[in-house]
Amino acid sequence: MKLPRLSIVRSKQVELICTGTIGALLLYAGLPIEKPAWTMLFVMLFALLAGLGIVLEVLIPKEKSDERARKNEAQADALVFNLVYIAAAVVTLLTLGEVSLSITSTEVIYCFVAMGILRSGVFLYYERFGE
Repeated sequence: MKLPRLSIVRSKQVELICTGTIGALLLYAGLPIEKPAWTMLFVMLFALLAGLGIVLEVLIPKEKSDERARKNEAQADALVFNLVYIAAAVVTLLTLGEVSLSITSTEVIYCFVAMGILRSGVFLYYERFGE
């Protein structure tokens, strides 16, 4: 059976939706409230579906990107990583007098989810409204 090819835009949309879903579920799982068992089962089911969506998005072949798509992806990557460097500089300046700065693994996961959402979102913005 031959799998259909995903368009680049559709691939980024799937990635954005699944990454956003995982981020929302991580935020929900971290809320300090009493949760019934059925809601936790619901959250686990959505997390598995979002993870499956990301795996399928990686495994299903995509159409070859043209020069415009490569340029838009490079611009999106540049913008996201410039924002990461600016955020690191701001955090460094704000914590200059502090003894140490500790970041938990949950916060690192949130940062990666935010970077994935921002990267896909900026790419889709450039595809829609770019030159």
